Amino acid sequence: MDKNELLKGLNASQRNAVETIGGPLLVVAGAGSGKTKTLTHRIAYLIASGVDPSSILAVTFTNKAAKEMKTRVQTLIAAHGLVTAPGFIGTFHSLGAKLLREEAMYFKRTPYFSISDKSDSLSLIKSITKELNLDKEKFPPQAILAAIGLRKNGQSKGNNEHNFFESIVSNIQAKYEDLLITNNAFDFDDLIMKPATLFAENPELLRKYQARWHYILIDEYQDINPVQYSLMKQLAEHHRNICAVGDDAQSIYSWRGADFTIFLDFERDWPGASLVLLEENYRSTQTILTAANAVIAHNSLKKDKNLFTRKEAGPPIYVIEADNDIQEAAICIDTIAGLAKNNLSTLEQVAVLYRTNAQSRVLEEACIRARLPYQMVGGTKFYDRKEIKDLLAYLTLAINPNDTISLERIINVPARGLGKEAVNILRIRDTHEREEALGRYRNKKSVAAFLEFIHTLQEKMRELPLVQVLRFLTHELKFQEYLSTKTEEGIKRWENVQELVNAASHYDTRSTNRLENGVAFLETANLYQDADALHEHARGITLMTIHAAKGLEFETVFLVGLEEGILPHERSLTEESALEEERRLAYVALTRAKKTLYILFARSRKVFGSFKMNLPSRFLAEIPDTLVEYTNATSAKTYIDEDFIEYN
Repeated sequence: MDKNELLKGLNASQRNAVETIGGPLLVVAGAGSGKTKTLTHRIAYLIASGVDPSSILAVTFTNKAAKEMKTRVQTLIAAHGLVTAPGFIGTFHSLGAKLLREEAMYFKRTPYFSISDKSDSLSLIKSITKELNLDKEKFPPQAILAAIGLRKNGQSKGNNEHNFFESIVSNIQAKYEDLLITNNAFDFDDLIMKPATLFAENPELLRKYQARWHYILIDEYQDINPVQYSLMKQLAEHHRNICAVGDDAQSIYSWRGADFTIFLDFERDWPGASLVLLEENYRSTQTILTAANAVIAHNSLKKDKNLFTRKEAGPPIYVIEADNDIQEAAICIDTIAGLAKNNLSTLEQVAVLYRTNAQSRVLEEACIRARLPYQMVGGTKFYDRKEIKDLLAYLTLAINPNDTISLERIINVPARGLGKEAVNILRIRDTHEREEALGRYRNKKSVAAFLEFIHTLQEKMRELPLVQVLRFLTHELKFQEYLSTKTEEGIKRWENVQELVNAASHYDTRSTNRLENGVAFLETANLYQDADALHEHARGITLMTIHAAKGLEFETVFLVGLEEGILPHERSLTEESALEEERRLAYVALTRAKKTLYILFARSRKVFGSFKMNLPSRFLAEIPDTLVEYTNATSAKTYIDEDFIEYN
């Protein structure tokens, strides 16, 4: 076949990226610029040019992306009369698993090893900390596992013996590795780290794989971590036919270990490398692209590019100021309902994006009150999140001591060493009979302490506002430590807890009867869960974090919470590199919109039940005023009850 047929439908830059076969190549692919199309055409072009398909290795980060790449390549080569697919298209982890199965004997495993997931690994760490009799509050298993993961991904050298925590982690890691060998297993971090280490120590073995794969293509190169980089550099350094495709402006995963400076340093690492910029965007209007270009221009560390489109300018960016976060959600959902009612957009074409999972609560509640279906993507609905259900179960048990479902849920949250036998004892209604059973129980002190705590909680529910009850509850349970807020996941879960306190604050002045306020709050939380079930099969509005939205696109996007301390997040305000990542996150959010973009911010929002005044995000000020239509909305109550809108 004529390989030039594969160039049809590509723009000049895309053709350049496809035709540059030999040597290192960096393709800087702006948002919506046809990155996947370019990458898959390049693979097909290599095959059509006579390259042995088995010598091609293409890697990406997610199973979804790998499947899409493989499907597109197979369709392309079939359509052009080619019959043989590339040697390997898959994720980094599937590549690592393939290498380890071929070389398992080097690690005292068989090729039939298991892959230990996060929960399996956590169980092993817990068994080791128990064996070492370590205090779980000082050495949370989740934090230890996270520290081991950082080491394996090249983010922590783990050799600071002056740091007591690090020395403990070193000891635990050694025992953890022994258990993995005993179980004939690797964990997910091993899948990359072990092959990279093996090749570094065995040059002859590395040459075997260098001879197998002559052409290496890496998708989403801005998300690569140091260990993945090491593995790819080892495999490519002999033939030097490495093609890296990505966009440094969309690097938003440093908390996972991604190091976007590897992307920026590509030309230094590979002297003589070619550079291709994909700047033509096929997704968004020029108004949206001009805004995104203006925002990202304020970052100092970047590859310069200028996104453009042949589409029309499109409508302005609508910026709406709300008094508070409740009103912000009301305005957002009310506007979406109006768009649908006037046939300007279907609900399925709309996404609401936010910086943190905790922000979803008020949006979910607004959707439910408006009777609009919605779906959460990349996250769990607020009242279904474990930490939320756990705390609600405590409140439920304080109000209704006969609720055995709530009892079973929280009897060991946090862990008290109480099992099924303790639950059975606490189920006994007759006081005398329960005392007798308790007297025979080996851990009666823990049961007694638990009962005393629930009794105290009952008193607090009668005497104090809900906000203070929840603060008491989380303090006494040491809930922040229990959630392991030394980890990114723990921080997110604690933010959800703070948002639950905000939700409870709206019920504190409904009645002078504190207990009735608690009952009303729990009833509302349960009703929200029931209302979710009504929309279980209706796709509706998409609610998601900006992180989860990467790679997706929507006709209409609502970006909420564009405030200092939210986006950019408060944890980024003192470090320039973190602030620049927040700006890249804003860039990703802006470029998800195809046609219409709404940006909302609130002058105040409650944090852990107390008011906090916010300034509009600096990123908003970086968008040229000529692109923006401002609205100062004072109310939006079409779907939201009066008592739900007002702060008390």
